[in-house]
Amino acid sequence: MLDVIKVRIPPTLYLATAAFLLTILLSVPPAIYAATRQNTAADYITRFCSLLGVCMPSFWMALLLILLFSIYLGWLPALGYTSPQDSVAGFLKTIFMPMVVLATHSAAKVIRFIRSDVLEQLHQDYVRTAQAKGMPRRWILWRHVLKNSFITTTTVLAFEIGHLLGGSTIIETVFAWPGISYLMLQSIYARDYPVVQGVVLI
Repeated sequence: MLDVIKVRIPPTLYLATAAFLLTILLSVPPAIYAATRQNTAADYITRFCSLLGVCMPSFWMALLLILLFSIYLGWLPALGYTSPQDSVAGFLKTIFMPMVVLATHSAAKVIRFIRSDVLEQLHQDYVRTAQAKGMPRRWILWRHVLKNSFITTTTVLAFEIGHLLGGSTIIETVFAWPGISYLMLQSIYARDYPVVQGVVLI
């Protein structure tokens, strides 16, 4: 049982790591940009995209990506997994769509937390004091606001690490990604209870 689980861990780690890095890129810069430009077009667009990412089911986004990149354009394989040891190009092609789906859903949640915290920091007394002293806005943002907001950002992203490492059963099933969640689903179908218990424990 443990040997079977160990075989499934590397694909899960690859997918979780790639999705986490993409989550940071998709969430932190837009959240900061939207918070510093509250009630502008950029803020409204960011909030709308965040709401759309939270509300859209992950399996629906996965099917849309398959329809676009695999059926219409023919750029990426719809299903399967290629190990990076076998082919780096094949690995990047197979990981792209599941990574985007997982990262988009996670980034949509993270954006809301970071934006709210940065807005709260911008209305603190120390920001008004720094502005009264004539400090540049960019200096206040990078030296004080983001430094204090980093605690919330780190906490929220840490929760997402656990979520991504746990994997998404739906995503791994749709893309036939041989990760831990996909293994658990197969074990449930086969009524292989020891493997299910081992996966849940991990």
